[in-house]
Amino acid sequence: MARLFLSDGRMVPARTLGLNKTFDAGLMKIAIDDWEDQNWPHADMGSSVDVELGQWVMAVGHPGGFQADRNPVVRLGRIVHTYKDVLTSDCTLIGGDSGGPLFGMDGRVVGIHRIWIDKDYLDDVANAVQKDDVRRLIDEGIIKARPLVGTSRSRARKASAQKSKGRRTGQGSRKGTSNSRHPRKERWMRTIRAQRRALKEMRGDKSLTPSEYRYYYRKAKGGSYRSISHMRSNMEIDGIKLGGEQ
Repeated sequence: MARLFLSDGRMVPARTLGLNKTFDAGLMKIAIDDWEDQNWPHADMGSSVDVELGQWVMAVGHPGGFQADRNPVVRLGRIVHTYKDVLTSDCTLIGGDSGGPLFGMDGRVVGIHRIWIDKDYLDDVANAVQKDDVRRLIDEGIIKARPLVGTSRSRARKASAQKSKGRRTGQGSRKGTSNSRHPRKERWMRTIRAQRRALKEMRGDKSLTPSEYRYYYRKAKGGSYRSISHMRSNMEIDGIKLGGEQ
């Protein structure tokens, strides 16, 4: 269970629904019974797909970390780059702004901040109060946007290239014991089901009487026969004529 602190000072219980470390974002649901009946303060969501280059935006966050006696800091800027699900603006962001909203000028949220700072230069960043100072730190690589972390395709591309050359066509490395590849339970199921099907066919063509069927059914269940041929040979020893009258 988590807690949400609202802008009006209220604290409400909430339940964590999940997080995305790649985008530095999380989702929580208010955990009270009548939550739908209350007018919760919120920001409307916009569409990042509709954002254009040069569009004015407004970044809101807590640079340097949250301070109880300070309102969220607002900075204006413009979109300078768009790529798939990533927007880049020239709004000045530093540590503490990560996770904050990026608003369009219509007041709708169009993005979430992601920023990374070299830990060895935290003092330099803290003293960078002018916009030019922050731009210099960005140029030097001390402040930069967090890279997107996705699923690597390098191993899959390498395997595909090898297969295109006719390699990697065998069964590969066989690992584990024989039982791990063919578990005992599966081997037993294949054996007993085949024997029961054979017994059912023998009962159907009158090779076995109902009492004989139950007798050999119980013996098969007890594991007396290795295979169908082993079971049939034992029947012949017992004087059972298979496929016809006794």
